[in-house]
Amino acid sequence: MQPEFSVPVQATELPPTGRRVAKTATAAERAALTARLGVLSVDALAFDAELTPESGGQAVTADGRFDAVVTQACAVTLQPLEQTIEAPFFLRFEADGETDDAAADLEVDIDDDDPPEPIVDGVFDLGEMVVQLLALEIDPFPRTPGLPYEDRESHPGGADSGGADGARANPFAALEELKDKLK
Repeated sequence: MQPEFSVPVQATELPPTGRRVAKTATAAERAALTARLGVLSVDALAFDAELTPESGGQAVTADGRFDAVVTQACAVTLQPLEQTIEAPFFLRFEADGETDDAAADLEVDIDDDDPPEPIVDGVFDLGEMVVQLLALEIDPFPRTPGLPYEDRESHPGGADSGGADGARANPFAALEELKDKLK
């Protein structure tokens, strides 16, 4: 499967001083990403990163940022809602043989750096990584600003309301009545 926003980088061809890579998504790439990310539209996506080789091209770091504009449906009103995302990133890529095969070790420290992304056959896809980072930044339940919050439990007529006045019924009221009858 071909990634929607592909920026393949040949790790061994990077100069020792590094190289700057930037790309802006085309209309066709944004349309394909719209379907993949499950949003109404991806209106803009661009990134800029400084790539620095390490270990003779066997490892590469990418230090940069991406900017995106995504339109989603409000989770309450379903009206289109635009979200602007600007996020920095720092990624490390390593050749297949250099990644630590300690996947069986299930101890994870939340403060540790993420494991490196693989360099496969000397190539890694920076564009695909940016798309994955974008997916993490998209609000899963976008809500129109200023929209009042109505809790289902406290809203009159809600699922847990006790009646028209909105007072919540005590689930043990029936047991209390039986207890009183036994006295």
